Amino acid sequence: MSIVALSDQTSTHMFDDLKQLMVVATLGISPADSILVKAYFRLILRLDYDIVWVSATDPRADILLINKSIVSFEKTQDFLSSLNIPVLQIVSAQAGLVGMLQGDTVQLPLTDTRDLQAWLFAHVDVLQRAASRMATSHAPTQKTETQPAQADYQIEDDLPQLIHQLKKTTHSQPRTLALYDQYQLRIGVADPAQQLFWPEQQGDFKIETGWSLKIPPLNSPRLPTRGTAQDLRQWLWQGLISSHASPALLNVHHLVQLHGWPKPKADEHRRDVLKVLACLNSQPMSAIGVSRQLQLPLPTVQRIMAALTASGWASVGAIDPQFPLGQSYTDPIEPAPTTGFRKLLTRLRQSLGL
Repeated sequence: MSIVALSDQTSTHMFDDLKQLMVVATLGISPADSILVKAYFRLILRLDYDIVWVSATDPRADILLINKSIVSFEKTQDFLSSLNIPVLQIVSAQAGLVGMLQGDTVQLPLTDTRDLQAWLFAHVDVLQRAASRMATSHAPTQKTETQPAQADYQIEDDLPQLIHQLKKTTHSQPRTLALYDQYQLRIGVADPAQQLFWPEQQGDFKIETGWSLKIPPLNSPRLPTRGTAQDLRQWLWQGLISSHASPALLNVHHLVQLHGWPKPKADEHRRDVLKVLACLNSQPMSAIGVSRQLQLPLPTVQRIMAALTASGWASVGAIDPQFPLGQSYTDPIEPAPTTGFRKLLTRLRQSLGL
């Protein structure tokens, strides 16, 4: 998923001021891989940077992209040891391998550029400086008669409180809140009272720590029509199910009551999500109880159930009396009962239209 520029007019002027040069050096990258990588960088950086592509020996380079297959060569190692810039290793696309970023290595082709975006902003000096300036430019404005106090609604790096504010359905001011990621780039605008969300980025995403809620600038464009909005609960669910921060939102000892079924995506999580939903459909259970019954790893169950409760599809109750606090439970140790389970799973799939 790529970065998009902030949509309000103030942010557009700010980006004009921040626009600068980023120099990318390459070594051993094939023409085909080069086309892909250049497309990813342009999607991520949009028009906020002029990108110059140079040879590996150019002293102006801010980052080096290198073919992983030549990294182990002795001469390559000598050259890399002389550099003081970040190095990103590129692996060509191979049949049967899923594109992803692992450490300092990118396996092509990517279907989601968010991890690459995060890596670039964490390692490339020119991007770090720009992100710092951008955060300063987004400093809270003073309270006016037409704008509520920022302290009441601005939430910085507090994921549980951020989600709580998004789920509020009271018709209080402000009606809309702008959501920003950890790089202070706007993700979209939410209307908590109507439980609607207008995303400003396309593709998959993960809600992580460091995100913030702010009152949109007074000169922000009006919200699009209701027909272009997404259900806020479903949007939160999709962003939390793959998030590394989700498990911390739920204590594994608490009972969870399911109130509705989000529609799981057809990805690697789908099978486990359907099992957990079917299990919770019959009665409130804790993550430990579900883990033991389904013979699924506890971290997997905790992440799914945390996403359900945080997005509003389920609620958290009391401590599970079968698994009290003070005792450690990690791996499932009991076989999963099968009586009635297949019927529950079938009903679940039918209700979701899967």
